[in-house]
Amino acid sequence: MNIREIISKYLKDNGFDGLIDLDYYCSCLLEDLMPCDCDHLAECFPAYKHKCEGLEKCKSENCEGTFNEKGIVEEGCMSVEKQQLEKAIEEGK
Repeated sequence: MNIREIISKYLKDNGFDGLIDLDYYCSCLLEDLMPCDCDHLAECFPAYKHKCEGLEKCKSENCEGTFNEKGIVEEGCMSVEKQQLEKAIEEGK
């Protein structure tokens, strides 16, 4: 088992959608985990994908978009925090 597989398993087992690096403004989803083999991988945090209206309209101050395999930003963003609605459902509120 390599480091990518270990990290992927941890993220899946704990309900995360991918990774985010808040210093370098990048993120990746489980489907395309660590596509860039970046040298600052140690700075990444487990993250959740949020639904939003894209980078210009997103209400999240940490919105960085979500990049697909072609490097194109898709609707949605990554954050170290769950969206409020998802939190409430999980907590049974």
